[in-house]
Amino acid sequence: MHFTTLTIRNLLRRPGRSLMTICGLALALGAVISLVGVVRGFERSLRAAHEDHGIGMVVYNGEAGPYRASAVVAEGLGEKIRRLDGVRDVAPTMLEIVSFDEAGIYGVSLEGLPVGSFLANQFKVTTGRPLQEGDERVVVLGKIIAANLKKSVGDTLDVIDGEPFEVVGIFQSYNAVENNMVLMTLPQLQRLTGREAEVTGFSLVTESNDPRLFERLRREIRALDPKLDALSVGEFIDSAIEIRLANAMAWLTSSVALVVGAIGVLNTMLMSVFERTGEIAVLRAIGWRKGRVVRMVLTESFFLGIAGAVLGTCGALLLTELLSYHPKVEHMIPGGITLAVVLQGFVIAVLVCMLGGIYPSYRAAALLPVEGLHHE
Repeated sequence: MHFTTLTIRNLLRRPGRSLMTICGLALALGAVISLVGVVRGFERSLRAAHEDHGIGMVVYNGEAGPYRASAVVAEGLGEKIRRLDGVRDVAPTMLEIVSFDEAGIYGVSLEGLPVGSFLANQFKVTTGRPLQEGDERVVVLGKIIAANLKKSVGDTLDVIDGEPFEVVGIFQSYNAVENNMVLMTLPQLQRLTGREAEVTGFSLVTESNDPRLFERLRREIRALDPKLDALSVGEFIDSAIEIRLANAMAWLTSSVALVVGAIGVLNTMLMSVFERTGEIAVLRAIGWRKGRVVRMVLTESFFLGIAGAVLGTCGALLLTELLSYHPKVEHMIPGGITLAVVLQGFVIAVLVCMLGGIYPSYRAAALLPVEGLHHE
C-alpha cells in the first residue's frame, strides 16, 4: 500500500473524529482569516480614501500621540504650510465621531471641510447640491449612511446634541469608508464643537511621493510649530491607534482560537496512536524505522491541516462577503480578503497541525514491537 494512501485511510477509520477535528481547526483558521482580513481591508480602504484624493502627507498635533482626533492645531498654520516648497495644496479638516442611536449606527465619521478646498471639490454629489459658503445647519451624506438612515435630500438629521440639520445633498464614492461619512462646512463644525479657528489636521498634496521630500517637509513643518508632526499617508494610517488596537485584538482572538485548534489536533492524533498501538508495533517489527513512523503521524496531521485550511478559508471568505453587505457594518468591512492573508492562514493552519502532531508522533516512534503483544 502506498504511504500516502495509508495515512489517508488511517484518518478515515474514525471519520467522525477526524471531521470534528477539521471543523475545529476550520473555525480557528476562519477566525484568523476573517478578523485579520477585515482589519487589513479596512486599513486598505482608509489608505485608498487618502491616496485617491492625491493626499501625500497628513499634518496633525504630534503631542497627542496616537489619539489624534482629540487634539487640535491652529487653522492659520495651514497658510504657512502652503507656502513651503514642495507643497501644492493644503486642506484643513476637522473630524468628529458621531453615532445615530435610534438607527443603531455607531462610529460614523463627521468631517468638516472648507468650501472650495481640493478635498471638498472631490466629493461628487449625485443628488441635491454640494456644500456652499454660509451654509448653516446643513449636511451632505455619503450614499451608504444615507441609505442606512433612510434619509434623502430635504430630510432633517440630528447630528450633534440633538440639533436638526437639513440634508442638502448625497454623494457617492467607490470607497466604502467615504460612502459612510457625513460632511458639513468647517465653520459649522468648529462652532458646534467650540473649536473656532482650530482644526484636527491638514491634508497635503505634495509635488511627489519622494521620501526625501517628505522628510524635508516634516522638518520644516516642525520648525513652524514644535507640536506639529507630519507623516506620509502610509505612516499615518499604520500608526493610528484604531488600526493598532484592531490588529492586536484580531491576533489575540485568533491566537486563542488557534491554541484550541492545536489541542484538538493533539487529542485526535494521541487517540489515533493509542488505538493503533498494535498496528504500529507490527510496523516496527517488520522493519519500519522510527523516522518513517514519525513521518506517518505528521503526514496525517498535515492532511488534517490542509482540510481545515480549505474549509476555514471558504467559511471566512463567505462570512466577510456577507458582512460587507450588512448595513450596520458595511462601512467597516470591505468585501474581499487578499491572497496574502489567505496564504498566511494556510501556513498557520499547517504549522498548528504539525505542532499538534509532534508529541503523538514521538509516542508512536517510541513504541517497541513487544508492546504490540501486550496491547493485544
